[in-house]
Amino acid sequence: MRVIREDLFFDYLYNKLVKSVKLRIGQGCSGECSFCNIREKEGEEVIYPPADKIKKGLLELWESGVRHLDFMDDTFLLNGDEMGNILRNLMERGVGFTFSIVSPVKTLIRNQKYLTPFKQLGLRRITLRVENSNEDVLSRYNIKATRADKQYAIQILQALRFQIHLHYILFEPLTTLEHLRNDFNFLEKYNLLGLVPFTDILTSYLDLDKDTPISREYGNRQLIKPSSNSLLPYQIFQKEVEEIFYWLLYFEKEFGKRFEDIYNKLLQFRIDLAKEKPNWALTHQGQELMYIILKLRMLPYELFKELLNSNNDQIAEGEMRRKCEIKLSEVEENYRCYRKCYNL
Repeated sequence: MRVIREDLFFDYLYNKLVKSVKLRIGQGCSGECSFCNIREKEGEEVIYPPADKIKKGLLELWESGVRHLDFMDDTFLLNGDEMGNILRNLMERGVGFTFSIVSPVKTLIRNQKYLTPFKQLGLRRITLRVENSNEDVLSRYNIKATRADKQYAIQILQALRFQIHLHYILFEPLTTLEHLRNDFNFLEKYNLLGLVPFTDILTSYLDLDKDTPISREYGNRQLIKPSSNSLLPYQIFQKEVEEIFYWLLYFEKEFGKRFEDIYNKLLQFRIDLAKEKPNWALTHQGQELMYIILKLRMLPYELFKELLNSNNDQIAEGEMRRKCEIKLSEVEENYRCYRKCYNL
């Protein structure tokens, strides 16, 4: 269940199955994304609770059974000295967590000095925020991270043997397939099956908004059903597309056209439904949209199933084949839960 701890600025979701908690420590926006000038415009800054309150809160989480901390703050690296001292102090008292963080590309490059000490304190995974390449979007902001910046950030993390995940930011209703290709072209030299984990799309919806309703629960998996005032069309598309696109990009020759056909059908729906934010999920178009999204969800399932039955040299045997088999089972489970949740 979701618990909000306003006194510590904690907003966290506890997953009992893996003893993991998603939480936010800071309150406010750092303005650290390379395209953003919010701090210059509004003078916003991040506020952190006192260190003793953070330590007390983390101790409570430990005593309740939590062993992994998934920090959702973009600003974790910006508060690196204090957070490092807090985690080090807890470790000396026998309280040790593994943890993961998120960071814009340039923030990570500027603050890479913290990575090795954090790894010694339990840091296991870093989510890099990949930025939109749509000039119509970026014209409202400042300069974006370059292709070289993104590649350098990945090289830093690979050298330190961190798990890497990518999260797409500034996804807007008018983002086209070509924009997506441009945004992820820096990955062309990397093996995506080894680099990008296929995360649980359904539970990733929980990151969207703390007021988003959780409609039903199946086992330890919590699913969200759109309501009239919660998920907007472009938020749905962000989660659908960002996870699936990596795989279809990697196997573009086999599956790129299939993805593009469905994606183009979605484009007009995004434009129309974005104008009807209040009740889009309740309309006939909204229901039709959900079926198209279902087709999009099925693409990874079809992809891995066909790859395992093909003569593709990349997955003929060994580690690559085992990864595909694992991904197939993950996608199939997501698909079954999705159909059940939406009564499809």
